Amino acid sequence: MFSQSKGVAPKVHDYSLAEELGQVSYILTDKTGTLTQNNMTFRKMSIGGVSYGQSNMQCEDAFKKGVTNFNMVDLDLNKQIDGAKGSNNTYENIQRFLYHLALCHTGMTDCKGSKEDDSTPANNQVSSPSPDELALINAAKYYGIKFVERNQYNEIIIENDHHQQN
Repeated sequence: MFSQSKGVAPKVHDYSLAEELGQVSYILTDKTGTLTQNNMTFRKMSIGGVSYGQSNMQCEDAFKKGVTNFNMVDLDLNKQIDGAKGSNNTYENIQRFLYHLALCHTGMTDCKGSKEDDSTPANNQVSSPSPDELALINAAKYYGIKFVERNQYNEIIIENDHHQQN
């Protein structure tokens, strides 16, 4: 199949394998939207048996980082990420967890650039079939692991702000 008028081939937008990749033990969610009105907000997470996220605090800089569906504050987690880069197992476990959030989903990017610059990843907007997945993708983005795009070869491109080269 090929669209002659648009010059594009079809792409697969849903994978059943993605659900098995992360091997998540527990996710509490309201898939029908009865309680949440189809709005999922990421507030807490547990990595290596350590719970992160303080319920009584509001995330002040989520909008500045371009993140929606996210309201989590944990100063200990920020210290682990910023202060211990690569120096201990806790940092490595956090990085692996965030990579899983950025990789194991069915989200897609919609390009919002101009005609001559429509492939610039920075202009891509993430869309997801559920607010749950969008919350997970944005949690990883908030902590520096950004899902950029799923390219024409179905490869997932991510950026890690903690391992950027100057």
